[in-house]
Amino acid sequence: MKNQLFFQWFPCHVTQSLQTNAELDEDRSQLLHPNQDGESLPGCSSEELKSEPHKEDASEPTSDCQMSEVSDDEWRDSGGFQKPQQAGETADRPYTCSVCNKNFRIKSILTRHMKTHTGEKPYSCSICGKSFIQRSYLQTHMNSHSGQKPYTCSFCGRGFTQVGNMNAHIRIHTGEKPHSCSDCGKSFREKADLIKHTIIHTGEKPYVCSVCSMKFSAQSNLTRHMKTHSGERPYSCSACGKRFIRRSHLIIHTKTHAGEKT
Repeated sequence: MKNQLFFQWFPCHVTQSLQTNAELDEDRSQLLHPNQDGESLPGCSSEELKSEPHKEDASEPTSDCQMSEVSDDEWRDSGGFQKPQQAGETADRPYTCSVCNKNFRIKSILTRHMKTHTGEKPYSCSICGKSFIQRSYLQTHMNSHSGQKPYTCSFCGRGFTQVGNMNAHIRIHTGEKPHSCSDCGKSFREKADLIKHTIIHTGEKPYVCSVCSMKFSAQSNLTRHMKTHSGERPYSCSACGKRFIRRSHLIIHTKTHAGEKT
């Protein structure tokens, strides 16, 4: 029998509506309403999810309502009590990010979202010092120190700290790829992978080098490029000690030693 994805609902103490803790719903800063995206962990590709062991990213949201800091005025502006959104529904989102033009239903959520552009992370772990944009992310991160993983995959028994992570993992077993590109039809397991893919069609290059202003379509490409400015060469040849910026360059280089006599 086909395995079903599992979702857990939690009452929001501000809105009294039911909300799910499925992760990465629209930048993770939006209102947490029911979704079955099961999107990948930030910075993790679908392939990385396959690796064992895969340490769950600490920045995933918790099941707590993300609206705890919303004022009464802001909540009234948002329209007050709302039932969980159904698929296909769209809500009025009058607050727009001046950087990426993303729209939000409540002003305080926009304010929180802006931290993703400024890099501000005011909440720090007292154990390891890692910082987070939201308090709830820090609270979930603490599970990485306690080792608690209450959600278990029924296929392989692997444990997860968040039900959203488990749902994303289950798709590896089922082969489900619910996120499809409207341009070419290619499907993806994770919404984050679809978003990365769409840049191929749009030609967008949102990642800009702070040193030379060169633009890149992926964060990983920008990170690699920054090494040309810093001089960092983390990949070293075990035969001659020569160092390289990219692993692929090291692999090519090692072939020059293949014909050497020992």
